[in-house]
Amino acid sequence: MTTAYGPDEPLPELPVELRHLAVQALDRVVTEPSELLELWSEGGHEEPWKEGIGRLRAVLAEAAG
Repeated sequence: MTTAYGPDEPLPELPVELRHLAVQALDRVVTEPSELLELWSEGGHEEPWKEGIGRLRAVLAEAAG
């Protein structure tokens, strides 16, 4: 999917030592009291947003080992 909000170039590989922290951060944004969760819910797009976060989390969790 192409969006004006994403990077123009591919992102560099996330260092292994940061992958577990990235998974934890994603877990926090999809649970209360996350303001991001609240904003996406208010906009009526919570489920697609959560699905996207879930896909990203799965990739990071697998890479974190």
